[in-house]
Amino acid sequence: MLNRLKTFLDSRNISIKEIEKLIGASNGVISRALKNGSDIQTKWVRRILDLFPELNANWLLLGSGEMILNKVDFRKPDLRMEFEAPVYKKNSHDLATIPLVGTETIAGFGENNFEITKDDVIKEFEIPEFTGVNFMIRVKGDSMLPKYSSGDIVGAKIIKDSNFLQWGNPYIIATREHGVIIKRLFPSEKDNSLRAVSENEKYPPYDIPKNEITGIASVIGVIRLE
Repeated sequence: MLNRLKTFLDSRNISIKEIEKLIGASNGVISRALKNGSDIQTKWVRRILDLFPELNANWLLLGSGEMILNKVDFRKPDLRMEFEAPVYKKNSHDLATIPLVGTETIAGFGENNFEITKDDVIKEFEIPEFTGVNFMIRVKGDSMLPKYSSGDIVGAKIIKDSNFLQWGNPYIIATREHGVIIKRLFPSEKDNSLRAVSENEKYPPYDIPKNEITGIASVIGVIRLE
């Protein structure tokens, strides 16, 4: 991967030392890994992809596709999944509110005939800034520290067609085996899988088979109490 990164940087006349400074890494983090033939931490890869949105993550991580994305291929993964989105039924005269639901409810989305009903809703909120948010859910555990803390409430937009995902962004993933998790998603070297990466580095990345995923929602925002 780092050899491909160097190829990209050379095309932009950016040195290894300069990219280390741009992403906030210590001097020598990338150059030593390049010399030793080892990998760099996922957080540095994510910052590089954030810094250069035109850089194809599939090419950088897996060596597939073209180095530079065009507008059609931007952040387009190599797999396609479609899900049935949950529907929260409200009367037409009600104010536009966002339901806070439990993890047990969201774990089912993607299944046939699944709906979020009034009984599934813990509480409703009116949050104008959460445009396009379909539901909110409370964070549990410390795997996404420091970005998300246990007890935070995140707002999410359901992905009905995952043919278009932005690698490195945080997503809520409903799985059959592990229930609901919040992870950053990257391409996987395994066929028909996604790479789930925690923010907290003490939790190692792992692959989720496509057939284990029942739904994906993009995290739009977070509510945190100090």
